Amino acid sequence: MNIRTIGLRRKGEESKSSLLLVFDRRKGPEEGMTIIEILIVIALIGTILTIIMTNVLNKNNEAKIDLTTVQEKKIGENLDFYKLHVGRYPKTEDGLMALLQAPSEAKNWRGPYIEADKLEDPWGQKLTYRDIS
Repeated sequence: MNIRTIGLRRKGEESKSSLLLVFDRRKGPEEGMTIIEILIVIALIGTILTIIMTNVLNKNNEAKIDLTTVQEKKIGENLDFYKLHVGRYPKTEDGLMALLQAPSEAKNWRGPYIEADKLEDPWGQKLTYRDIS
C-alpha cells in the first residue's frame, strides 16, 4: 500500500500548512500477481507434472515387461531341472504347481524348484503353463 502526503493550506494561513495522509489502494507492479498470472503458473505446473508422470509411468511399465521376460527364462530353467529329475515336463493339469509340490506320479522329484511368489507376473496375474507335447 502506498502512502502519499498532501499539503493543505487554508485561506489566510499561508505560512502554516497541515499534512494529510492519503492511503493509495492502487497496487504497484511489485505488490502481487493478477489472477491471469496465477492461472498461467498453475497451467504450467500441471503441464510439467503431466510430462514427468507420463515418463515415470512408461519407465515403470517397461521395467515390468523386462521383469516378466527374466521371470519366463527362470521358470524355463526350473522346468528343465524338473524334467532332468522326473524325466518329463509337468502335465498341463499339474501346471506350474508341479514346481512347488510333487505330483503323485512324479518319481525322483527334488523340488520345490521355485518360490510360490515367483508364479505371478509384475501385474499380479498368475502365470499359467500348458504342456504342448
